[in-house]
Amino acid sequence: MFKTKKLVAVDIGSSAVKVVQLGGYPASTAIEKFAMAAIPVGSIENGIVVDASAIMTVLKTVVSKLGIKGRRAAISVSGSGVMLKKIKVSRTMDANFDEQILGEAAKSFQLDLSEMYFDYAEMGQSFGTTSDVDVLLLGARREVIEQYVSIVKGAGLEIGVMESGAISVANMFELNYGTVEGLIMIVSIGASHLQVGFVEHGRFLFSQEMPIGGDQYTTSIMQGMNLPREAAEALKIGISSNPAAVTPELTRMMAETSTLISNDIRQCISFFRSSPEGDDVGPLKYCFLTGGASRTVHLDSAIAAAIQVPVHFVNPFQKVEIKTKDLRLEQIGTISSMVSCAVGLGLRLKNDKVAV
Repeated sequence: MFKTKKLVAVDIGSSAVKVVQLGGYPASTAIEKFAMAAIPVGSIENGIVVDASAIMTVLKTVVSKLGIKGRRAAISVSGSGVMLKKIKVSRTMDANFDEQILGEAAKSFQLDLSEMYFDYAEMGQSFGTTSDVDVLLLGARREVIEQYVSIVKGAGLEIGVMESGAISVANMFELNYGTVEGLIMIVSIGASHLQVGFVEHGRFLFSQEMPIGGDQYTTSIMQGMNLPREAAEALKIGISSNPAAVTPELTRMMAETSTLISNDIRQCISFFRSSPEGDDVGPLKYCFLTGGASRTVHLDSAIAAAIQVPVHFVNPFQKVEIKTKDLRLEQIGTISSMVSCAVGLGLRLKNDKVAV
């Protein structure tokens, strides 16, 4: 996963565009360039581009600011148009490996492969067998990929690598924390969706996304307190940095939304346990939180109560040095939860396959 050639990471999220360039790894890792800019509300919904022109305009401004026009970019894609699936494939002499991959991909994605882009990565020998290997399939609908490609090219960049945001976050976690023994869950909570990834002994097993996130809090405050969106958003952000200012009414509204999010995460665990990927795995040991909405007041404790495992926040800068004036020291605490995907994506190289 760690090599020397650089790509520029472009993470187009549901509320902002993040651009990161890393350097120095594997001996050390440092941020050399960084920029983040908000996109208009509703430009992306559950990973689907709604207003490509608006996003392209914002990305053009960021590219110009950083002076990276013409560079190759690593791009993350998420949402309902992106699918991840772990399969077992035989390595016996009488089995054609590539044909097995194609057959399993057709079954797993339940779509005509001509309607998709897909790739795969071998993850090593399957547990308990001598001839099977675990393979991670990554697929995305062509129209989803082509929208992102059009935006990035329109902003003056070339395409280097595309991957799932869940894989990017998992790679960020491995960079900063190494391999955790046992089964862990990494939950990224953005503005409009949450993404859950399961990793066991450093192997990525499963990912699921749900259409709920920080915007749900804003909507609840708007409706409950009859406020315009801008005022509700400002209030939500303000109480996250000053929990003592939360009124009983606001506490109730925030807790209701935290319960919805926690229940969705618990459902993701149940779905994983009932899937083939959940066979023969041990108990869940830890949950790690990241994403812009993950720091919402008391959300971590609500999740811990719902799933009954320790919950920790991820620091994407744990082992990443800041070597750019683009990112000031006082900004780091504020934006750290928002850049996990971009940091993981910044580890990618031109022509990389799926990195796991």
